[in-house]
Amino acid sequence: MRLGPSLETTWAATVDCELVAYRAGRVLATAIPNTDSLLEVSAGNMPAEKLTFTAPRDWTPTSPYDPLNNYGQELGVTVRMVADGVPWHVNMGRYMVTGWAEKTGGVQVTAVGLLQRLVENPAVWPSSPPAGATLYSEARRLAPGLPIRLHARDRGIPRTFEWGTSRVEALQELCDSYGLDMLIRADGYLHLVPHRDGGSPDITYRDVVIEAPRESVNRRANQWIVYGKETDGVQPIAITTADEAPYDPGSYGRLVEHHQMSIAEDQSAVTAAAGTYMRKRLNAARKRSISVRPDPRIEIGDIIQAISDTEIVTGRVTGYSLPLVAGTSKTDMRIDVEELQW
Repeated sequence: MRLGPSLETTWAATVDCELVAYRAGRVLATAIPNTDSLLEVSAGNMPAEKLTFTAPRDWTPTSPYDPLNNYGQELGVTVRMVADGVPWHVNMGRYMVTGWAEKTGGVQVTAVGLLQRLVENPAVWPSSPPAGATLYSEARRLAPGLPIRLHARDRGIPRTFEWGTSRVEALQELCDSYGLDMLIRADGYLHLVPHRDGGSPDITYRDVVIEAPRESVNRRANQWIVYGKETDGVQPIAITTADEAPYDPGSYGRLVEHHQMSIAEDQSAVTAAAGTYMRKRLNAARKRSISVRPDPRIEIGDIIQAISDTEIVTGRVTGYSLPLVAGTSKTDMRIDVEELQW
């Protein structure tokens, strides 16, 4: 979670958005007026973040170097919350301006997360890790221009990884292979953090509206087979099963997932991968959404617990829609979660 005030403060506060425009390390404008400001985040998109707002018409760009143009301009976003006359500031990070359009009453601006720079700058040709590469060094190689913070043990990685030209897809595959999630935080670093279960929620919301009515969970595998890379005619294979009730094969049946893992050269690697697939698949239950007062501290990957009149939901944050509306605390924030069983 981002640093910020307590939950009690956020629920009592009014919300405003402060914008600063940068280009090439230089401040272009501060205190940019904005209305209808909205930050939408979805883990399924790359980049995950999308910021939209409307500025007054006299802020319409006329030069490539104007604050709201899309020639490398970035917007620093700070949420200002005021409760009982006391201001709090939550740094939301920077977003790259991708476009603007004149609308009735002003100019509408769109900006996205800084992973956009990697999306727009694919590698010239496919590649593999160099000799002696580690998890950290390979992430740095795949993300030129973005500082990296690894929140896990650094380790050597095999040269058998094969990346295409998409830097973002390569980073995602690298993280998936080692049970990591990636996100850019307010400090501008690309953070690689361990994928978490629901054992220790970061925050609990009470008396909230939980959207999306409960429904059955999709049938999930109870056996995972992972095939490693064949070397000298030998291919390591690992089989992991979940035979405990309610997934016992006598009643539930056998539902199998097959995975090819070309980077795994030995038995220990494919065994570890099979165990990871099992934990992830059985842990996640269903997608839910909750409505809360605006809470800018929330980030993708946070574990939250929501308590309503009828149920308790614990889940991993996969996205959110955060209104950055001046002068009101009545506009709700939607948080999308992947409900967890444990």
